[in-house]
Amino acid sequence: MRDYIEKSTVDRPVDKALMIFDYLAGLVDSGNLDGCFAMNARTEYAHKAKEIEESCDIHVAALQQLVERYLTEARISDSKSVAIQVIMLFEGAILRSKGTKSSSPIKLAKSAAKVICSQY
Repeated sequence: MRDYIEKSTVDRPVDKALMIFDYLAGLVDSGNLDGCFAMNARTEYAHKAKEIEESCDIHVAALQQLVERYLTEARISDSKSVAIQVIMLFEGAILRSKGTKSSSPIKLAKSAAKVICSQY
């Protein structure tokens, strides 16, 4: 996902941060309806396999740090808190898109993330 964002021609840091939603929508629109491996594993093995949980947490933390980096570049105040909110929307979008087999929840979540980012 990092390569997808960094190879893009998008200039604005906030737009780059929100490209995580575009990447996900592209996967869903191309038929990948299985959700996120990390979220699937995290929920399947919650409180059963610490190593799996930790690995999934590392994956999500890296994604959150990527979003936070772009939000910091955009000079968004409290970029850490906003990044957490964006990731929460992202995770919800994954679950909803998996259940609906549609990228619509992802697009709605991106719109909500734009609103949140514009508040700071």
